[in-house]
Amino acid sequence: PAGLSASHSLASIGRKCILVDKEDRLGGAPILSGYAKLVPSGEWAKDAIGGMVDRVTGNEHIEVRTGAEVTAFDGEVGNFQVSISGGDPVEVESAILCTGFTHFDSMN
Repeated sequence: PAGLSASHSLASIGRKCILVDKEDRLGGAPILSGYAKLVPSGEWAKDAIGGMVDRVTGNEHIEVRTGAEVTAFDGEVGNFQVSISGGDPVEVESAILCTGFTHFDSMN
């Protein structure tokens, strides 16, 4: 959900951004792993994360690219060239890397 939050924050101040997710759907581990509830809020994951996804996908300042990966990243502060699988290279001023997480199974 960090990528959703970061892109929404940028869009809320009028900045355009590209959200790249290697999965075919947004939401990260809470959605992909079928979490029932989020701790400590107690909200249902599908509702909390689903709301974040809706805010991002419905925002004109955010370009969403799912099923894609950043394949190259080069440049210097304020001037980066980014290659994203399935598309043409893009130039950006800055980038935020949100790596996501894999659920830790304490039973193993």
